[in-house]
Amino acid sequence: MPEVSDRQRGDHVAQLVVLAAASNPFSDPTFMDHIVRVVAAGMAARASSTTPRSGGVVTIVQWVKGIQEMGYMTYHGEEDAEVAGHLLRKVERVINQIHMPEELRVDCMTQLLVESAHSWWETIKERRSGEVLGWRDFREEFKERYYY
Repeated sequence: MPEVSDRQRGDHVAQLVVLAAASNPFSDPTFMDHIVRVVAAGMAARASSTTPRSGGVVTIVQWVKGIQEMGYMTYHGEEDAEVAGHLLRKVERVINQIHMPEELRVDCMTQLLVESAHSWWETIKERRSGEVLGWRDFREEFKERYYY
């Protein structure tokens, strides 16, 4: 077997690196964009299609868990319009991504309110007792209290 010099070995390694880089699909921005879209669609499908159903009714606990898996945490009622606006936009994006039914959105969102935010929501429910409060109602009350 012929002996290979360090220079020849280095040239060979350099050629392999160039060849690997040229054939690496992860260096192609179009391929990476496709991967991101496929992963996001898969996450949304998983969150909506794997949610356990009991007697045809999706449990609020499982929807809340789905929201948390998408990166949403509890809200304490911070008095900062920027934080509140960001939170509301993020929640709306997540509940749309996981295709949460309209009739469950308020119940699920309010499960993530803690401390003063939870107390605020309890006050709203008392003040508007007898009304069926939908997502639009929640969003408007939230904006009025925390965002404006």
